[in-house]
Amino acid sequence: MDFSNIELWERAYIDLWSIPHFMFGFAGFYFLQKIGFKSNQAFIVIVVAIIWEFLEVFIKIEEALTNRFTDVVLTILSLFILMILNKKHFKKENILFKYSLSIFIGVSIIGWTAFLFRIFN
Repeated sequence: MDFSNIELWERAYIDLWSIPHFMFGFAGFYFLQKIGFKSNQAFIVIVVAIIWEFLEVFIKIEEALTNRFTDVVLTILSLFILMILNKKHFKKENILFKYSLSIFIGVSIIGWTAFLFRIFN
């Protein structure tokens, strides 16, 4: 698979960038818990996801408006799943945090590398 192919990264709704946006919900929530936030983690994560989309507009990252909306919805969806897991007394928070953070960082590195590859080739 050619990860530098722009069609994998820039689609109208869901693309490979959707993976880190989804994982951000899990990783952001648990990161805030680990640094001492005891309430409002979900709200803060959603606000950061929205600010990130505005930052992308500001620095002129071009993507479909529908994709920007989907990015925020995927973050909210991951938080919703997290709330369901927590209600069922999910005991693997550290594992979920480590995997979601690893996937978030890994796919982001691949995405930015593919972006730079397209620019410089």
